[in-house]
Amino acid sequence: MTYSPEERQANCKRTLDLMLQVLGDDAVAETVFSRDGSEFADTFPTTWTDLRDKKWLEEAEVSGQYRLTGVGWLQALRITGRHEKDEFKSRLRETFASMKSFVKGRQSAAIVKLGDLARRANVPEGWLFNVIESRLMENFHGRKGPHFDKRMVVIPAEFAMLPINLDSLLAGEVESRINELQEQLEEAREQLKEYQCPYCASALSSSGPVPLSERDEGYFETFECGYSRLDGLEQRLCPSDPKYPSLGDFELRTERVKDHWVCLLVPKTANAWKIDLSTEIGTTEEEARRRVVERYRFRKGEIKWDE
Repeated sequence: MTYSPEERQANCKRTLDLMLQVLGDDAVAETVFSRDGSEFADTFPTTWTDLRDKKWLEEAEVSGQYRLTGVGWLQALRITGRHEKDEFKSRLRETFASMKSFVKGRQSAAIVKLGDLARRANVPEGWLFNVIESRLMENFHGRKGPHFDKRMVVIPAEFAMLPINLDSLLAGEVESRINELQEQLEEAREQLKEYQCPYCASALSSSGPVPLSERDEGYFETFECGYSRLDGLEQRLCPSDPKYPSLGDFELRTERVKDHWVCLLVPKTANAWKIDLSTEIGTTEEEARRRVVERYRFRKGEIKWDE
């Protein structure tokens, strides 16, 4: 049977609530839940997998049985709202006050038995185990909390203190490095401009010396868009250049040659001379004109050329 995401979520919540009811104040490490248990008759098969994959459940030694993990217990409290109950909050206050009393005035961690800590705080030992196992102090309050070392409870001397972010000490250095890299990037961009068309950033396709006369030599640069320059002076315009001529800067001149028509664009302005346009032919005068116009629009990047 297939369940919707909403149904699966609701079933996971119901199952976690049942597990907390069964668990009561016992330790998660000592309580198992069976897939075949009558209380879980309505639990979907996918729920066991979903909770296990989330690491809120772990498989027990016997197949088909599971335990809540510490983090699973903590998340179950959140999902069911039990962490907001007055009794739960009261227990936490007594527990944390007792833990703090163990390290008051100490420069090092206190190591105590779980039972001794539970008696001083007057809370169930199993429930206290879950608080420590789930790292509740860190996960709920973001403060230093106790942890287990084998069967003993280690309460750090800095218990309940907010951890400091030492990385913030490096913030100035990091910012300085970012600024330095930004400057290097800008410098690289400026250098890259020498190898790009100034209008469309097309890459440099060829360059080199070219003879101008018997004595003089120039340096040419040609870019992929068609833009070119000689000793820095424009020879051919880029289609993205605002100076790129319009069709109105040309005369469409046609001529009949034997059984076909020839059409070419005759430049009428200085900028019109700075683009390359081939002559086009057609079976009719109109076709030749159309193909010349299409060639112009192709060079300008407005259409793809259809041979």
